[in-house]
Amino acid sequence: MIENNRITFIDSLRGFAALYVVMFHVTAIAEENGLIIADWIRPILKNGGTGVTLFFVISAFTLCFTLNFQQKENQYLKNFYTRRIFRIAPLYYLWLFIYLAINHFHAHPYKFIAFSTFTFNAFPSTQAGYVSGSWTIGVEMAFYSFFPFLFKVINTLNKALVFFAVTCCVAIIHYNVMDYIAANNLADLKNYRIIFSLLNNLPIFALGIVTYFLYEKLKAAGNNVHAYMLIAGIMIFTILPYLAFNNAYRRIAVVIFGVAYLLIFLGLSKIDLRIIVNKVSVFFGKISYSVYLNHMFIAFRMGKIFKWIFAYQLPSLISLLLCICVTLIIVVPISYLTYRFIELPFINWGKKIIKNRKEAVAVA
Repeated sequence: MIENNRITFIDSLRGFAALYVVMFHVTAIAEENGLIIADWIRPILKNGGTGVTLFFVISAFTLCFTLNFQQKENQYLKNFYTRRIFRIAPLYYLWLFIYLAINHFHAHPYKFIAFSTFTFNAFPSTQAGYVSGSWTIGVEMAFYSFFPFLFKVINTLNKALVFFAVTCCVAIIHYNVMDYIAANNLADLKNYRIIFSLLNNLPIFALGIVTYFLYEKLKAAGNNVHAYMLIAGIMIFTILPYLAFNNAYRRIAVVIFGVAYLLIFLGLSKIDLRIIVNKVSVFFGKISYSVYLNHMFIAFRMGKIFKWIFAYQLPSLISLLLCICVTLIIVVPISYLTYRFIELPFINWGKKIIKNRKEAVAVA
């Protein structure tokens, strides 16, 4: 499960998260263009947005996993933020430039500053981001800003569980306060989306931290424990979309999805399930960040192609699968290129900066 210093099942889960989000958006676009999807499969597809939930769980886990060793380095804070910036910023800035060019560089100066400095999640009017889907990057970067300090405090499983409970309470309070303000017209919240806020997503990051400490604690446990976790996680993931949740309790459903992903994650850490962990899923995991950012621009411009597919009047599920395949045929090669020629070079550049920093410290 560990190959070339990478935990391969994590790449596989990233790949499934990216594909799930793609399916979610293609389904939404297909429905907007007239496709009627069968009720038996629609709930699973419509919950594809929880692929982001899986991304957040994995992100918090990997931050804990790597920082546990990296915080022993000299200037580890500088190194931590160097790694994050060189990993996230280059492809994001490319798309920011493309969107600005398409819109003839139209953006209010303060908004442009927010988009450029990754602080846009802090303001209601910029919360969703300028680049389609970039709200997740705003949330991630906000979490990165204080994570190293948080990890120094939360250093045991019990503390991680307490943090998870606290973040759940904060998220519920935040939801009710924002709902009350909007209902009573106490402030203009027409641009504010609770789902895009850091407070709403903190419980998911907290679950990722819990996942890390459980992973460490269960290293010596037998495979049966991990098999039960994997089965339980898959069952929750499969059943949950078919349960009815109103708007208030949908936030709880997202957290339950997070728990399902936690269980699947821990199960796969010991169970070698080839249908999930294989060369294809690992490949998608490596290009998952590119797939996520690239597919938004492409998929939302596929409406005419989707209508052409629908004109053949095939069964709805076949039509949808064709739409997903056509989208991926375009997205995957582009994503491989952006991974190979944008992501990797800047990641390696960041590593080189850190290496030079370490060498300078050693010489001094």
